[in-house]
Amino acid sequence: MMRATALVMLALVAPGVSGRPSAQLAESCTGCVRAGQNCHNANWAEPCHLGGGAAACVEAGNSWCPTVLAEFGPTPAPPPPTPVPPTPAPTPIPTSAGVCPSGVELGAWGTCTDAALHGCCAPGLYCCGDEYYAQCTPEEACPHAGRRLGGGPQGTVIFRLDDVQDWWPGTASRDMVQTFLDAGERLSIGVIGGIYFGTDARVVDKVHEAVAKGSEVFNHGPDASTLFNEISTDEARETIARGELDAFKPYTSFVPHENRWAASTVEALSQLGYTVFSPSTTGPFAATPSFEGRLKVLPQAAETAKWEGGAWLNRVREIMPRCTDEIARTGVCVVMMHPQDVHYEQVTLEELRWVIGEVKRAGWAIKTFRDIGSPSCDAPAPAREWETCTAAHQCCEGELYCCGDAHYAQCESAESCPVDRRLGGGPQQ
Repeated sequence: MMRATALVMLALVAPGVSGRPSAQLAESCTGCVRAGQNCHNANWAEPCHLGGGAAACVEAGNSWCPTVLAEFGPTPAPPPPTPVPPTPAPTPIPTSAGVCPSGVELGAWGTCTDAALHGCCAPGLYCCGDEYYAQCTPEEACPHAGRRLGGGPQGTVIFRLDDVQDWWPGTASRDMVQTFLDAGERLSIGVIGGIYFGTDARVVDKVHEAVAKGSEVFNHGPDASTLFNEISTDEARETIARGELDAFKPYTSFVPHENRWAASTVEALSQLGYTVFSPSTTGPFAATPSFEGRLKVLPQAAETAKWEGGAWLNRVREIMPRCTDEIARTGVCVVMMHPQDVHYEQVTLEELRWVIGEVKRAGWAIKTFRDIGSPSCDAPAPAREWETCTAAHQCCEGELYCCGDAHYAQCESAESCPVDRRLGGGPQQ
């Protein structure tokens, strides 16, 4: 008993311990050992910590632990804790620039520059700023493309309507354009130039109405017969130029007949100052998407219908899965359409409305080739910093338009620049 008594006396004088400590502290130490822990030091004044039981007590120099066990006996093991089912991991919020930390919303950070890949954690928001400071803002609050460091819509879809011309086929061209107008969305309209457009007032007026509301006209050549994979650079350059109509100049985007192309096509487009070339991702003239350099390559990856076996075959239900894959790969999906799809009753206007709705529900932005291909400003710049804006057709300040012609232009307000002289700029779409 002398050994146990000595231990109790030691406990009575331990700093920080008062009252009747012997049995209480002995029980405490015993409980620690039973739980697979050991007391931190010999005076028992500090809490138990994880360890290896009585043996660990001895190894740590606390040789009194086994004595206490012998003197007071083991205490019953505490009942095992009630198991708590694991909390399922929250679903991360996806962004076009990565994955945000789960649960992070706008306002949870004052800056987004440290977010993974400059992401913003609420759909549609841009990480807006520069290398020193940026914050998550809506598009209207971040109008300059050069200041959008990441985030924004989850992806972009461009609807490309080929083969628009006078009188043919029936009312399909203007019906399809009207469908986008009714939905409040824009599209890229491929007008066959030369002698094939300009006399059917109903089609002409409908195209101009769409352009006035943000759609664009792209160059689809001067005819529906030139095989661009078989002609030289000089021939391609002359043919592409013949496809341009004064009413829609300056052109920035080109789609060749039957998606046929060669290196000579690319060279001719570069010489003419085009910024977007759109063939196809499949077939004998397949092209790889590219966003490098001035001339962007944005081939179509989906279509409303496909010409196969002498007929147009409906491919509407393939658009969403194909665009999902393409947007995951490049961020942009081009959907090819033809008036023939609707005229020959292979695709209905209701299906076209359905596709537009599905794209919007997916959180993707509907844009035009011009939106992607237009050079952007690295930072906001007042109009007076430009002598001319012809080269980029872009103004770097809010509502200003690049106003003029092919020879000279400057940044001006909407009031001072009539619609037919607006080469670019204006409110950021």
